[in-house]
Amino acid sequence: MNILQVNTLDNQGGAAKVAYRLKNSLMIKGHNVKMLVSRKLTKDEDVIKIEYKRKLIKYFNSKRFYEFMLPTKNFFLQSDNFMRADVVHLHNLHGGYFNILSLPKISKLKPVVWTLHDPWIIFPNSMIPEYSLIFQSEPSYYSYLKKLAINRSRMILVSPSKWLKTIIESIYSDREVIVIPNGIDVRNFKRRDRQSLRRRLKLPVNKRVIVTVAQGGKDNIQKGWKQIDKLYSLLSLDDLIIVCIGGVNDNQNKSIISVPYLKNEKVISEYYSASDVFLSMSLAENFPLVVLEAMSCGLPVISYDVGGVKEIVKHGQTGYIARYNQIGDIAEGIVYFLSMGKDKFEYCSRRASLEIIKKYTLDRMTKSYLNLYESAMKNI
Repeated sequence: MNILQVNTLDNQGGAAKVAYRLKNSLMIKGHNVKMLVSRKLTKDEDVIKIEYKRKLIKYFNSKRFYEFMLPTKNFFLQSDNFMRADVVHLHNLHGGYFNILSLPKISKLKPVVWTLHDPWIIFPNSMIPEYSLIFQSEPSYYSYLKKLAINRSRMILVSPSKWLKTIIESIYSDREVIVIPNGIDVRNFKRRDRQSLRRRLKLPVNKRVIVTVAQGGKDNIQKGWKQIDKLYSLLSLDDLIIVCIGGVNDNQNKSIISVPYLKNEKVISEYYSASDVFLSMSLAENFPLVVLEAMSCGLPVISYDVGGVKEIVKHGQTGYIARYNQIGDIAEGIVYFLSMGKDKFEYCSRRASLEIIKKYTLDRMTKSYLNLYESAMKNI
């Protein structure tokens, strides 16, 4: 099967990682997959950067409706990769590189699957206030133009979470959204010996370790990192350190350790496995990969009740779902697991890992998309 994927980036951020890992998994199974991106970060020959002429980009960026004026349709229709494709799989289309008004034409020529990694297609919309900061710059007419394009297109919409499926279907009432949860490679993210990893990573072996991940660190408002200092003071535990992966080491508190953004999955998984619990203070999520990865490594996850997280985490068993933006409740969740007896904690750790192995593997996700592609091809 020839599959063409489209996304903003190729291997940075949740949506990009899902798309890129899916591409590689499909290729291992013998399929031909190309990936078109606005920004290429890897050296992968199967990833192609979308190139518009510089004069065109300069012209369109100067216009108010520039995203809806980009010549995406012409670029796609003239692309050899598009003409050879049996299926087109869209991911994140926001970011100023894709003209969504080209969807009706594209979807008439090829079967189209669109995975919605966030609620962008319904914004501006006040029904999900936690996402308002992310898409706040979009003018109100964007939602009308997006809805116009989608209603005129033949495509299959996919959501990784039941949470987003319910929201999308409430607005696009004539469309069914298919749920295919994100999956991870459990061969990379797995339980390992905690003490030996702590020695290797130079983390204290006699303290309890909380790990959290956010690209951009404190500058990423969505991830809630600015509350880390307050959280540490609330916990009042002398034998505790917090490892923040993805930030800048500008904290004066020696018990809060910042680690630069990590691209190597093995190293990330080692930090997970060296820790006791995973902390997610994100204020806006859909079906986060970091939660899947941490649980697969045996970590209970402490998170706000946001997006589809509670579809993954079983409260009190494989993690703790705190009330939204209530940092005191996050602290209670951390204390709940760190004060647990050794045997009970080990049971929760194993259960977290087994939950991912059972439901959320990369192989399972790949097979689900292959079945969907075949269904889309039959109905074109």
